[in-house]
Amino acid sequence: MLSNDLEFAINLIKENTSLSNNKLYSFSNENLIDLFKALKVTNKSVLCVLASSDQVLDSLLFNAKNIATFDINPLTKHFFELKK
Repeated sequence: MLSNDLEFAINLIKENTSLSNNKLYSFSNENLIDLFKALKVTNKSVLCVLASSDQVLDSLLFNAKNIATFDINPLTKHFFELKK
């Protein structure tokens, strides 16, 4: 439920004050369609920043074989779960 997820995120930020300055990106600021067409990621492994999750989701749309992500902001993992 969205209210539970929001409460979890708020509590996570309150418990870890270093998270209060971390920015969550709602959407990518890149032209991902053209990027993934040019990279030809179909059946390939992809490594990308989790951030807005758009790169991960577009990798799935372009049939990447394996997708690995990383991000310094632990909130992005929870944002990805909401977004997918």
